[in-house]
Amino acid sequence: MLECFAGLFLIIGLASRPLALAIVISMTVAYLTADFEAVSNIFSDPDKFVKADPFPYLLTALIVLVFGPGLFSIDAILKRKLPPGGVKKPGG
Repeated sequence: MLECFAGLFLIIGLASRPLALAIVISMTVAYLTADFEAVSNIFSDPDKFVKADPFPYLLTALIVLVFGPGLFSIDAILKRKLPPGGVKKPGG
């Protein structure tokens, strides 16, 4: 479920950084459980690590986590539309 819905949200750029962090954690667990040999031999055989199934998801999530969702994401649009202090409460 996480890979499906978080992946869709990453495509549109909604809640990108928290979801990217969740995907990084999930893919790290996937590496450690399903491809432990690739992780343990990362320095002696890096091709095995890069060719493992979780690698593209992990790399993409790390890029979004570090650099953010981008200018044309829903997160960026919401940031431009909302006032600097966030949503103002009535009467306060």
